[in-house]
Amino acid sequence: MSFTGLLIRLKHRHPSIWRLVEWCNARVVGTLYGAKLTRSAAKALEAKYRDGYRFVSLSSDEASKLSGFLQAQPRERVRYFNPHAFDERGCKRALASPAFRAFGIYATREDADDKLVGYFFLRCFANRRSFVGRILDASVDSRGLGRLMNQILYQTAWEAGLRVMTTVSRHNEMVIRSHRNNPHAKLLHRLPNEYLLIEFLPDVDDSDRL
Repeated sequence: MSFTGLLIRLKHRHPSIWRLVEWCNARVVGTLYGAKLTRSAAKALEAKYRDGYRFVSLSSDEASKLSGFLQAQPRERVRYFNPHAFDERGCKRALASPAFRAFGIYATREDADDKLVGYFFLRCFANRRSFVGRILDASVDSRGLGRLMNQILYQTAWEAGLRVMTTVSRHNEMVIRSHRNNPHAKLLHRLPNEYLLIEFLPDVDDSDRL
C-alpha cells in the first residue's frame, strides 16, 4: 500500500490513530518548513489580486467565520470535501496546526460586507508532500477565483520545497473535469476505494495528463 493510501485508510478507519499522526507530523513540519511556508505564502498572496476580493491567510481567530461559511454550504457541494470538522472547534484546531496553511477569500464589495466566499488550504507532511483543497461559495463561481486559489497554493508549496498533490474520488465528476483542464495536473496513482492521486507540477507532458 502506498503512503497516501495508508493515510487515507487511517483517516477514515482509525481516527484516533490519525489524530496522533497529525499531532506528531505538525510538530515536525513546523520545525522543518514553518518559516519557509510563512514567507512563501506572504509572497504568493502579494502577487494575486482580483478587484472586489481580498485573498488572505486565515488564523485561528477566524475559526468562527470559517465554520459559518462551511456549514452554510449545500450538502452536495461538500459531499467530497471533508478536510476537518466544520464546527468551530474543528476549524480552530485545523487553523492552529503548524502543518495546515489555510487561506480565505473575502468579498469586499459594499453589498457583500467583507463576506468569506472561499476557503483553500495546504495540508503538509514531513516527507515533503502537501495536499491541497479548495471550495468556493456558489455565488462566486465562474469568476476566475479558483485559478487564483490554485496559483497561491502551488507557489506557496513549491517555493517552500514541497510537492503538491491531491486525492479525488473518481465519482467527483466536477473536480475531475477541473483537473483535466489544469495544465499542472499529473495522474500519479490509482488508490483504494476509487480515489486518484494527482500531483501538480510546473510542467506536465500531455501523455501524463488525466
